[in-house]
Amino acid sequence: MIATTTSEGVAIALYVRPRAKRDSVVGAHGDRLKVAVRAPARDNKANLAVLEILAKALEVPRKNLTIVGGEHSRNKRILCASVDLQHIHAKLHRLVGSAFH
Repeated sequence: MIATTTSEGVAIALYVRPRAKRDSVVGAHGDRLKVAVRAPARDNKANLAVLEILAKALEVPRKNLTIVGGEHSRNKRILCASVDLQHIHAKLHRLVGSAFH
């Protein structure tokens, strides 16, 4: 599952593609959401870009998003606080269609 409910909010599983041609939410990548960022994967630049892109795409404040797993990996887990799973599913469906679970 790409997004699951936790006691703290909604956890979103990501696959991040650093140094991409453009910043975008690409779609499903197996059981993860693929996010492409132009930023390189060094000095925390790609992580910060991922959080900014997701905040805009999901229409949530950036302060509600935290990397809770995979900080130094392409496979990441993001916690989105103060929103429910229905909100996340609606936004992901609008972005990438029915390609997610």
